[in-house]
Amino acid sequence: QYLFSESIVWVLCLNFFLNGMRNATLTFRDSMGLFWYDRYKALAEAVLNLICSLILVQRMGVIGVFLGTTVSMVVTSVWVEPYVLYKNGFHESCTRYFARYLVYAAVLGLIWLITDRLCRLVTGGVGLIFLARLGICAVAPNVLLLICYSRTAEFRFLIRKVKSLRKR
Repeated sequence: QYLFSESIVWVLCLNFFLNGMRNATLTFRDSMGLFWYDRYKALAEAVLNLICSLILVQRMGVIGVFLGTTVSMVVTSVWVEPYVLYKNGFHESCTRYFARYLVYAAVLGLIWLITDRLCRLVTGGVGLIFLARLGICAVAPNVLLLICYSRTAEFRFLIRKVKSLRKR
């Protein structure tokens, strides 16, 4: 009775993904000192978040608050931060960034779907279900991510870094 519904958990996971994807952009922005160019973004996002959350909470309940956060983030931060970074920091178009962003989102969505379907196959007692789903959630997404990204230049770079650390 104290658990959030599956739809609320889904929106929370979406917000977690969006925030996580922002981290790289924000790290570059911060290290390059590009604060001036998006100085009003935080204010716009906060006002939009408040307005959307108040409207949606009346119509949808608790999920409306979380959806208000999603809407405000997508309308402001998700596109403004990369745009500012690429325009003023890298001096190039951010089209490739957004294309990759969509691919990452699609891959993650597919992995979530597969993991969710695997978890739904588990039946039995509460303890068994918990342990089996814990195992599935620990292994399946990581194996699927490895399958999807093991041939990328970024993955090869990561492997080289890990090997160099192990040699030390």
